[in-house]
Amino acid sequence: CPHEKTKEDVMETIDFAVRLNPDYCLFGILTPYPGTKIYEEGIEAGVIDPAAWEKFLKDPYPEFSPPLWTEFLSEREMLELLDTAYRKFYIRPGFIWKNLFQVCGTKDLLRKTRAGLSIMFPGGMRE
Repeated sequence: CPHEKTKEDVMETIDFAVRLNPDYCLFGILTPYPGTKIYEEGIEAGVIDPAAWEKFLKDPYPEFSPPLWTEFLSEREMLELLDTAYRKFYIRPGFIWKNLFQVCGTKDLLRKTRAGLSIMFPGGMRE
């Protein structure tokens, strides 16, 4: 988010989520969509280029990636921090231990194992 200006700011948010210790957590990268206040603020700040959406509207293509708020962190840095957030939250001994006791059968164990592996190996595992 625009108020998180450094990697340290983002890490504070991640650490806060870990300290709260909920059953699950979702992390994401702010994506300012047209028609939203944050989108208009991004245009005013010169961070969001509306031409990207205009081009997409004229010629939609599946590889389109909405413009992100990259004033303080690059897209790559944000993606790396997103990966760090999921790993730091879900790959904790206490979280894993708690979830082992909540397994309800083989299907549930396989589902949770696949989810854990997708976090540990975000590029995907070959079958």
